[in-house]
Amino acid sequence: MSKNNWSFYVMEALAIAGFMLTAAFTTIFLEHPDSPLAQTQLAVHPVLRSLILAAVMGIYIFTIASSIGKLSGAHANPMLTWAFFRLKKITFADVCAYLAAQFLGAIATVLLLKLTMGKLFEHPLIDYSITKPKPGHSLGSAFIAEFVISFIFVIVTLFVLSSKKLEKSNAIIAGLLITLFLIFELPYSGMSMNPARSFASALVAWKWEEIWVYFVGPILGMLLATEIFKVWQKSLGVDAEGKPVISGNLFGSMVIPDFPSEEK
Repeated sequence: MSKNNWSFYVMEALAIAGFMLTAAFTTIFLEHPDSPLAQTQLAVHPVLRSLILAAVMGIYIFTIASSIGKLSGAHANPMLTWAFFRLKKITFADVCAYLAAQFLGAIATVLLLKLTMGKLFEHPLIDYSITKPKPGHSLGSAFIAEFVISFIFVIVTLFVLSSKKLEKSNAIIAGLLITLFLIFELPYSGMSMNPARSFASALVAWKWEEIWVYFVGPILGMLLATEIFKVWQKSLGVDAEGKPVISGNLFGSMVIPDFPSEEK
């Protein structure tokens, strides 16, 4: 951990805070019965509301990945941080700092929402932005869904960043993936794929019933993705494990010289 990297840690905290704020405000606007939207015809179209939420969150991910991606890496997710640590692209000290920033940023944001939004944020339809399966879906299906989307997100991210042709499109691809996951996977688990955001909501609401799903599923998906990526890279004759880069830069071109590429 370097004192020169503190700005990156702050960026990580702010990135996940922005994610939590965007998700909460959008959900309140779309779902709360006192929202102006509830008085319109849109209120009776849950599919359309889901599409709006998916689009907003996809745009947010694109925005942070394209704006601070070349600085901190714009992980905003412990799963991504651990994936790059598995590939030795980030030091253990920086991993600890990133994780602390992500969890503290998420917790502080949920506390802020509780203090400022009060009953709006606590309403059963919002419920502290807790991630949980929708009615009719089991914990088993939620676990499988979290595992699958986490695997897809990590493996796609690694392949994109290992390609000189695709790495400049990583922000768009990340945003599109989040949008698609929210459209198709949301009913199964609430679409977390992020232990920090799920932990923060569970902590403030003090509701822990399903929390294991949002740790075990994403972590196992990430581990499988990184192992497959390493095997694929070795089949090409390159070593997927490289020297650690400074704190982040994991979404930007600065990492490409150290990051293995299929293009010789």
